[in-house]
Amino acid sequence: MKIKIKKEFKPLYTSKKRYIYLHGGRAGAKSFSVADFIVRLSFEVGQKILYTRYTLTAADKSVIPEFIEKLGILGVEDLFYVTKDKIINKVTDVEIIFSGIKTSSGNQTARLKSIPNITTWVYEEFEEHPDSESFEDVDFSIRKKGIQNRIILLSNALHKKSWQYKRFFEEETDITKIYVNYLTNKDNLSDSFLDKAEATRLNNPKKYDKIFLGLHYEDFEGALWKWELIDDNRIKEAPKTMDRIVVSVDPAVTSNENSDETGIVVCARLGNHGYVLSDATGKYSPNQWASTSISEYKQFKADRIIGEVNNGGDMIEATIRNQDKFVSYKSVRATRGKAIRAEPIVSLYEAGRIHHVGYFPKLEQELTSWKQGDDSPNRLDAIVWGFTELFGEKEQFTENLKMDMVNI
Repeated sequence: MKIKIKKEFKPLYTSKKRYIYLHGGRAGAKSFSVADFIVRLSFEVGQKILYTRYTLTAADKSVIPEFIEKLGILGVEDLFYVTKDKIINKVTDVEIIFSGIKTSSGNQTARLKSIPNITTWVYEEFEEHPDSESFEDVDFSIRKKGIQNRIILLSNALHKKSWQYKRFFEEETDITKIYVNYLTNKDNLSDSFLDKAEATRLNNPKKYDKIFLGLHYEDFEGALWKWELIDDNRIKEAPKTMDRIVVSVDPAVTSNENSDETGIVVCARLGNHGYVLSDATGKYSPNQWASTSISEYKQFKADRIIGEVNNGGDMIEATIRNQDKFVSYKSVRATRGKAIRAEPIVSLYEAGRIHHVGYFPKLEQELTSWKQGDDSPNRLDAIVWGFTELFGEKEQFTENLKMDMVNI
């Protein structure tokens, strides 16, 4: 086997704790090292491994190819059989089962906990899991006798008021923690990535700490959004009907490994309350973000897709129309600064009128760590545009707020 195990990851092999939590910043080789460990673990007779992400579609086109790459590096690809959602070790008959937690019909932890004899559960991007109760549904089902049971969790920075942080960094004792960041994996990273990290360190130290070092964080001083504004009004299920639903798109200007993400957030309104239904933000090519936006539009039965003219709005419409000419689309134009546009949306949060349906860790991280003067991240821009479309410009929904107070 050709992969040398870095000293930081050796606890994966030696720990006897039930929980192994890998955390830190981008490009720290967490996923690569865990995949390597899982391939090796599959040679232990009696193992049965569940490998999940909160959102995982088409495993055969995403995470499974990553595993096949590891098999090739290790020189053992002939010893495994690959299906659409499994990799099976031919020597031991050990299965590695790939599954998403969130589906279009809801959370599927009930199905996952019914899979018999799971011994090891790997959960990538664990910061996205919405609540402790549904996590425990699967956690408590990992209980095969006579073999070591493991729950391996991987995440980036956590807000210190998140349930994951409270559970695994304040309360849990049966746990091994592994912290890494890009500096521990520096030899494997491109010069362009290292240059971007260094530029961020010099120009925005707090963003550097959170993104590149993966340090757990609290609300940034001066941030418009506070954790309590989001968490106090969070709900588990959305109303069954809405007055309006929009898919808000804030596209990245470029499309390469160092590009920003394209913000894609689904916002809804019912009466005087707004709802965040989905965050499909990611690094996409133009065709990919158009396809994702259309998919969200159809899944949530949205009224329209909106995109900012100032940030490629004409290009957004052309790209979307190229894939589906019948989609309802509207361009929006920024006539005010970003902070001025954001403040009215914050006022809706302060009035208890915006509800996140479940948890959106990456979106919420962006909201609680942005302050005036910083470059606004893509999720934040998308959510501001979405709710501005639904509630109107500042003057309009300031009057609505006044009317609400009169009617109380």
